[in-house]
Amino acid sequence: MEGRASTPITGCYTIKREVYQDHRGHFSELFRACDFEEKFVQKNVSLSKKNVLRGMHSMWSKPQGKLVSCLYGKVWDVVFDARLMSPTFMKGYCVELDYQKLNAIYVPPGCLHGFLTLSDVAVVEYDCTTYYQQKYDGGAKWDSLEIKKLFPPNINPVLSSKDDKLPTLTEFLRFKK
Repeated sequence: MEGRASTPITGCYTIKREVYQDHRGHFSELFRACDFEEKFVQKNVSLSKKNVLRGMHSMWSKPQGKLVSCLYGKVWDVVFDARLMSPTFMKGYCVELDYQKLNAIYVPPGCLHGFLTLSDVAVVEYDCTTYYQQKYDGGAKWDSLEIKKLFPPNINPVLSSKDDKLPTLTEFLRFKK
C-alpha cells in the first residue's frame, strides 16, 4: 500500500495504492492484512449502472467497518459520521473512487456510506469488519439536507425501493438514541 491519508471524519481514511503499468495493462496489490489494524471477515461486490445511487447505509447495531474500492468504472463515494459520541458527528466526506487509480476508502463502523455511479458501469468491492445481519440493517435518505450536499448537484439518481424508503437523517438518528 502506497499511502494512507486522513479525512475530516475520525477513523475514516483514504488509501492510495501503487499501480504498476506497462504495455499489457496494470497490476496493484489491493489488500495485505499487515497494512490494516482492522480485521475483515466478509467481502461483497456490487455492479451498478450509471446514476445508480446505493446508500446511505449503516447497520444500527453491530455496524460494519468497510474498505471500499472501485474495481471497474468510477463512483462518487460518500461517508457521513452518524456516530452519536464521535468528535466528528454530523461531518461528511466524499471522494471519487476510480478503477484506474485503484484508490480506496475505509469507512469506520457506525458511519453512513453510499455511492453514486459516475461511469456507464461500476464494480465496487467492500471488505467488511463484521458479518452483515439483515435485522440490524438501516440507513438514511441520501437527499437528507446534511447528506445531499455531499453529492454532485442536480442529480436524478436511480434508487432501489429499499433506499427510496429509508428514513430521513433526523429520523435515523432519533431511532439510534
